[in-house]
Amino acid sequence: MSDLIIGDHLGKPTTLPWGFRFAGGIHPLDGVPPIGTVVHPVALYDLIITSVVLLVLIGFMRKRRAPGSTIALFTLWYAGSRVFTDFLRTDPRRLFGLTGSQLTSMVAIAVVVAALLWRRATPRSWFQRSPLRAPANAGDCV
Repeated sequence: MSDLIIGDHLGKPTTLPWGFRFAGGIHPLDGVPPIGTVVHPVALYDLIITSVVLLVLIGFMRKRRAPGSTIALFTLWYAGSRVFTDFLRTDPRRLFGLTGSQLTSMVAIAVVVAALLWRRATPRSWFQRSPLRAPANAGDCV
């Protein structure tokens, strides 16, 4: 919420009733709207999305899951939401008209999806741990 107060990472102007009236910031930034402009409260959106994913992950973790599935779910959820919410921000655009956070999130999503596809295609026996066994001639060990 401090992003709203200091005028950092503001949302684009909006007419929605829950918009935040920008009262000015500590330092001028590119893309900062004029004082008094009603903007999307993107920090509030992030707080809500992150709170929901926390609740979902708590429920998700109640059952035994494959190793890495919880972090995969978190990454897909948060990175996907970041791609969406950054369209509502005034942050500078980089490559293909996307922000740095959007580009990074898309890479994270691609890595997780590739890992999930690789895991699905890999034989299950490859992931099973074999118990440590004593050497065949255990009596010979000194």
